Amino acid sequence: MTSMKFGRQLLAVAAIALAGTAHGATVYKLDSITLNTGNAPGTYSFGVGLLASSACYSCGIDTVSDDGLGNLTVSQISFRMAGFGADFTDTFSGTATLGTGTSLLKTSESCTVANAATQYCSPTDNRSFAGDWLTGLKADGVTPSLHAAFNAAVSGNSLVLNVRKDLSLTPGANSWLQLNFNYSVVPVPAAVWLFGSALGILGLARRRTASA
Repeated sequence: MTSMKFGRQLLAVAAIALAGTAHGATVYKLDSITLNTGNAPGTYSFGVGLLASSACYSCGIDTVSDDGLGNLTVSQISFRMAGFGADFTDTFSGTATLGTGTSLLKTSESCTVANAATQYCSPTDNRSFAGDWLTGLKADGVTPSLHAAFNAAVSGNSLVLNVRKDLSLTPGANSWLQLNFNYSVVPVPAAVWLFGSALGILGLARRRTASA
């Protein structure tokens, strides 16, 4: 009987450990995409107003996970940016780390440009910037650019990925655009279930011990 009791306790400890592990990883759902620009102060939401033709195709989907150490896996962000002189549709995946001035390393991307003069998601942008709009890196894919920056910041249950790009050769000038990908935490039922199971196992062990 004693060995069975210890066996249940060990099982409960294992379940609690798994629950803790599950809590270590965080999954985020994309809620919205917004735009800021130096040419027109304010925050503009995709799908309304001046960005009525823009669309967030992956909103409502779990598109980012954090392993608990600040390493982000970004999957299937898809959107159409139409406004302020741009018109393109982009779908990409990649990895990043939490921080300011970090980089998004894309593992895949599909970009369709409707206006050849505004290739924001092209590795070779023809607007006085030889680099990648979303990674903040130059065309070689390695060297950080002075004219683009990628940031990933967490505040409470929210995660914001943003990329800001200068549209001129003078960093800090009014000619810039910034896309913001706004996320919220997705609850992890598996962790709650594991923790509840652990408590149930311990309760059962206590009842068995008391009846014995």
